Amino acid sequence: VKKWDIKLNDTSIVTSRLYNGKIYLVLRNYINEYNPCPIMPLTIGENPLVIECKEIYHPVTPVQTDVTFSAIILNPVSGEVENKISFVGSYSQSIVYMSENAIYVTYYYQESVFKFASKFFREECSDLFPKEILEKLKKLESYDISEQAKLMELQIIFEKYSKTLTNDEQLKIGNEMNNRMSDYYGKEKRELEKSGLVKIGLEKFEVTATGSVPGFPLNQFALDEYQGNLRIATTVGERFGGGSFKQRKFIRQGLSEIRVI
Repeated sequence: VKKWDIKLNDTSIVTSRLYNGKIYLVLRNYINEYNPCPIMPLTIGENPLVIECKEIYHPVTPVQTDVTFSAIILNPVSGEVENKISFVGSYSQSIVYMSENAIYVTYYYQESVFKFASKFFREECSDLFPKEILEKLKKLESYDISEQAKLMELQIIFEKYSKTLTNDEQLKIGNEMNNRMSDYYGKEKRELEKSGLVKIGLEKFEVTATGSVPGFPLNQFALDEYQGNLRIATTVGERFGGGSFKQRKFIRQGLSEIRVI
C-alpha cells in the first residue's frame, strides 16, 4: 500500500543513501536569476517543500553559482522531511560527496588575478620597468574598485609605457617577461586557483567545518573519507594553460591540512 509519494519540481537527484533508518537525498535545482528564491525542490503528497532565501548557505568568497543544492533527511515511513539544508554552487564546478558521516561540498574559485599580476611585476620585474610604473601599481592596489576595473587600469598603464619604447625594446622586455612569468607561475599557481570545502555533519545536519585546498577535484571520485579525515585529490594549473600537477591533500575533521602527497 502506497503511503506517500514524491514529485520532483524541475529537480535532479545528485545522490542518495540510507543512513540510520533515514533517507538522505541531495537535490539540485537551477537558479532562476529573476526569482532565485524561495525554491520548492519537491512536493510530498500535497505538501511542497519550501526553502526560503535565508535558509540557503552562500560562501563568503565570491564564487560562480548557477544551481542550488538541497540536502534533506526523509522519514521513509511517513514521508516527513525531518531536516534540510541548502547551499548554492555551480553545476560544472561544484562536487558533492556523501560519506558515512558527512556531506562534503566543493566550490571552485580564483584568487585575485590582479594581485597575482601586480606581485609579479613588482617582485619579479622591478629591473625591467621605471620606478614610477611600479609605484602606480602599488597605488592601484589600494583603490576601492572592482577586480575587472583594476585589470583594465593595469593594461592601460603598460600600454602607455609601451608606446615610449622602440620595437626592439618592446620585444626584449616581452621575451624576458614571458620567461620570468613561466618560473613565477610554477611557484605561485597553488595560490591562484582554489577549491573551497564545506562539511555538513549528518548527526546534526549543519555546517560543521569549512576550508580550502589549491586546485580543483575532477569529480566525486577524487574525494573520500578515511579514519575521520577527508582525502581529496586535486589538479593545479590546468585551467590557466600553464601545465598541471596532481596532489593529494589529507584534511582533518576540521578541514585543516594535515599533509600533501
